Amino acid sequence: MDIRERNAFDLASLVDPSYDVGAYARIRPRGEGYGVRGSRHVVTVPRAPSEKLAVLFGLVCGDGSLTSYATAARQGKWRIDFAESDPAVIEEYVHLTKELFGVSPSVRNRKRWYEAYYCSKIVYRFYSRVLGHKMGKKTGSLTIPDSFRNDSRVLFGFLRGLFTAEGSIKVERNVRVALEMQEPLLMRQMESVLSDATFHPHLYSYPREGRKVYGLYIYGLDETRLFHRMIGFVGRKGLRLSKVINQFERRGAQPGKARWRSKTPPSVAVKHSNGARPIGPLDGSGSR
Repeated sequence: MDIRERNAFDLASLVDPSYDVGAYARIRPRGEGYGVRGSRHVVTVPRAPSEKLAVLFGLVCGDGSLTSYATAARQGKWRIDFAESDPAVIEEYVHLTKELFGVSPSVRNRKRWYEAYYCSKIVYRFYSRVLGHKMGKKTGSLTIPDSFRNDSRVLFGFLRGLFTAEGSIKVERNVRVALEMQEPLLMRQMESVLSDATFHPHLYSYPREGRKVYGLYIYGLDETRLFHRMIGFVGRKGLRLSKVINQFERRGAQPGKARWRSKTPPSVAVKHSNGARPIGPLDGSGSR
């Protein structure tokens, strides 16, 4: 039995008459996939975790959303949205969605960003019930699916999708990769995953526009190279990271630790009316 068979998804929750309402709302198996009563369309559903699914779900966790259940049930439109400014990321999102689910999202060019969207009760339920994505407002609720934790390729695929959606590359006296989100549980999980993978991540919390933000940082040229090799970005962020690494290598930058010595990176110093106030790292309980 290979790892995919051992980690196969329990798809029983996709078919749940007690959860469905309306004469044409019931999901049922149809051939190799699933269909909704009243529709001829068949949606394929992944049977086990894969690197491609993990990348896609990481993108959804970062820049995607599921409409609230109340709205979806009332309107009969189980809409999944994704917004991104990089056309290469949109292209990858559309490609993975079509390959894994057999669904082709529509794409709108909003001039400064792109919107990809589609309606599928089956994919909606797969994301919410099988992978645990919250319906409606998701802030503060995200976690890494347990099913992704048994295969490093799957786990790093999820990180690649999430860093692509929410991560950034910061260049000052040295280079660092940053991830900033309002997701305390997810960020602590990410810190643990990166530590287990021989990184030395730093996790901070700080206020921003009245909200508590969590920042996860990877410092220095060595760790940036490791991130690029093991995780990386999709699209133009990946190209920029390669360029930045090459620039530092040509300069003869010393690999290893960043050159600044403060425990709090410059970007974490948040401006207040009385000046900058750095926020210290989190302890195990989540307090400073």
